[in-house]
Amino acid sequence: MRDGPLPTSVRAVFVLGIVTGVVTVASLLVRSPAMAGVNFEVYYLAAETLLGGGDLYAVAAPGFPSLPYVYPPVVTVVFLPALVVGDWWVAFVLFSVGNLVAAAAVGVLALHVAAQRGVRVSRRDQVLVVSFCAVSAQMVASLYYGNVNPVLASILAGGVLAADRGRARVTGALFAVPAVVKVFPAAFGGYLVWRRSWRAVGAAIAVGVLAGVVSLVLFGVGPNVAWVESAVLPRGTPAAFDGGLAAGAEYLTLRRPLSLVVPDAPGWLGPLAALLVAPVVVDVFRHVDPHSDLGSLVALYTVLAAVLVALPSYQVYYVYLLPALVPLLVGLPAGVGRRLFVAGAALGTLSVQFPDLAAVLDGGGVLGDLVVTVAEPILTVGTPPLYGVLLTLVGCVVVARGPAAAEPAAWGFDPVEESLRRW
Repeated sequence: MRDGPLPTSVRAVFVLGIVTGVVTVASLLVRSPAMAGVNFEVYYLAAETLLGGGDLYAVAAPGFPSLPYVYPPVVTVVFLPALVVGDWWVAFVLFSVGNLVAAAAVGVLALHVAAQRGVRVSRRDQVLVVSFCAVSAQMVASLYYGNVNPVLASILAGGVLAADRGRARVTGALFAVPAVVKVFPAAFGGYLVWRRSWRAVGAAIAVGVLAGVVSLVLFGVGPNVAWVESAVLPRGTPAAFDGGLAAGAEYLTLRRPLSLVVPDAPGWLGPLAALLVAPVVVDVFRHVDPHSDLGSLVALYTVLAAVLVALPSYQVYYVYLLPALVPLLVGLPAGVGRRLFVAGAALGTLSVQFPDLAAVLDGGGVLGDLVVTVAEPILTVGTPPLYGVLLTLVGCVVVARGPAAAEPAAWGFDPVEESLRRW
């Protein structure tokens, strides 16, 4: 792994992410004030419904029927303490404080993951990294809507650090928590299987089974079946992809361009996306050593990114890449692989949709019309975060084929800098 001051290009990515985050939250406040806290309001209403014995999966955000409650019945218990406050908006403010702390914790934990590999980062750069993780565009979107993504991303980051420190059961348990809540992160466990960390795999399965058993005991079969039918199955093939995904849809997935190629066969989008990313994952796995400082991190990022782009993921799920993306940004050795990865990470910070760009450039004269004409097909086929993730995957393939990814691990179980300990 690279050591020394952060390259200017890497610092530029972090600064760009912070700037686009500030712009994003300002834009949301102006364009979508009614959506502030909308996800948390759904959690709050679900908790009220749970106490009242109602149908959890009939709950949706007032004024936004397309935003229903989608988490398992057992997860709803976690939101019950919010009812003590007595007002969902006050509870949202308190929740947001914790959510912001969790977002910053992603950066702190990612720095520890880098430190495990002997990468020393200056105090100034530590602040830059933590700020990036706390207020980058996709993170502030989750904070604005009151989603649990920052909390789950921080738990995943804790799992990555636990894996580096040889705490297999803790790793598995922490990897399992996001999967219990949102299901799709269960695929991240592919990384643990590749590492042959069977204790971690066993712990993850145990946590998932335990959550399911507790849910059945507390709520019975009916609500759990309703969750699968109402929330899980429809998300596998969202109706939004029928006929081709609209340019303004906020998805981070290969199914976007594929839906334009096969608009009348949405059932094929998943298998096709998987077929496209599988060779990348296999190639990286073949060329890196599971016990390599660099190789293990490249493999982890490859799994996280492949899962997101293969599934019908939302752009706000980009935050689940940060536990691996940040350590790679600060630690990748110089070369073509790093340049590709840094360029992809820069694109990933640009949460731009074509309708928004067209609105900004409306009335911009000939130049504005030209930009809109050029941008429309580009931003219809994909989005900057999607292009960015794909570019980082290319960078991972290049790095994996280099000698550094096969070098054995050189870190101990606690090489964290004293300056990092202050976090």
